[in-house]
Amino acid sequence: MVQVTLEDTLSDFFAAEDNRSSAASPSKVFVSYNPISDRDLATELPRNTKYLIQQWQSSSDCCSPIMNLILMPQRMSWIVGKMPVIFFSGEGLEEQADCNGLEDDLAETIGVIKPHYQFEPRFCATLEQICQSVGDSLVITFFPSDGLTRLPHDANPDDHYELLTKRALALSGLPTPKAQLIDFEVPETGWDSKTLNSEVAGAVIAIRNREAQ
Repeated sequence: MVQVTLEDTLSDFFAAEDNRSSAASPSKVFVSYNPISDRDLATELPRNTKYLIQQWQSSSDCCSPIMNLILMPQRMSWIVGKMPVIFFSGEGLEEQADCNGLEDDLAETIGVIKPHYQFEPRFCATLEQICQSVGDSLVITFFPSDGLTRLPHDANPDDHYELLTKRALALSGLPTPKAQLIDFEVPETGWDSKTLNSEVAGAVIAIRNREAQ
């Protein structure tokens, strides 16, 4: 079987950073799931209400537990390299996926990667198990997640979320089209349909007023 060699993985970048600083940084663990704001993916992984993540508003598979807890995490973990990766394996998830099991499926995926670049999968069914598996390591995620904020992160989730926004891009000083910022005020209790719709309505009014100028 032909095996894949990976270049410029996350573990490579962190190793290069350690070499530049001549000091070893804390170990890292990648938590691989795609949080959404549309619905709860599992009882243990409620939807994001603070770190809103845009996704299609539909009943299709794009917002399903299978897509966001199994399929997308497997794809995203390829870039990690030789690093522990935590996968959520809550009760009933494998039956929903209609497959031979998350662990068997991942074993096939990892098998096509050369051993030096293979990530180490860890399976957790609850947030408490995730915390125990992380231990003293720092957490890395693709998107900030409300449910993981109590864990020690390599990058502050608030800063991470800000850097992902078009707002940060508009204020970055990089050459971008002229932009008008319309900031939403986050409620103390987090977003819900009523507060979000109210803020969106205010943004729409601001956009229409700009078009009329």
